[in-house]
Amino acid sequence: MAFVKSRDINASFLFSIQSEVSPGEFSVYVNQVYSRPRVAFLSTWRCIHFTRTPTLFPDKISNLRGTTLNVATFEFPPDIMYDRHDGGQLRLYGREVELIRALSTACNFTVNFLEPPPGEVWGARQTNGTWTGIVGMLGSNAADLAIASLFIASVKGRMDFQHFSSPYGQKGEGYGGRVDTRQTSRRTCYVAYFTRTAERP
Repeated sequence: MAFVKSRDINASFLFSIQSEVSPGEFSVYVNQVYSRPRVAFLSTWRCIHFTRTPTLFPDKISNLRGTTLNVATFEFPPDIMYDRHDGGQLRLYGREVELIRALSTACNFTVNFLEPPPGEVWGARQTNGTWTGIVGMLGSNAADLAIASLFIASVKGRMDFQHFSSPYGQKGEGYGGRVDTRQTSRRTCYVAYFTRTAERP
């Protein structure tokens, strides 16, 4: 659990305690996942107790209230397929596309599909430690999730930028979620994951 006492409300911690309103009295805020505003007022701490009993660990992910999540992907049949229409319209379909759409229905979020720059696909680690491709998109917060038949891998520092869902394919593939690198004491990902040593070429 991470607390911070500050004049500013900090969304990168689990709880944020704003400086004293009056002696012995503090305003306590809780961060919100993928929501605006990034923090919500929880309660007031006065001397030795809260002024009203708060829910310290509310459910934050079963209903994302229509928030738009950016999902990085590229054409990779049969998991991700493109159907191009005249006029530039593009329809995505395939096993992993349908998985993301099912998750969006279950958790009430809107999907915005994004592609990595041409040729970068999964991505490669650069000499400065950053990544290109969809790993880089997760690491730079350009994407919240990624699908592209991702093998669950911890090699080359990928886990610094992404975590994985539980595997759902015979080869151990899953979808990826970004890691909140603003946290110094722990990294946060809101999907369950397993680690397996395997990687895409």
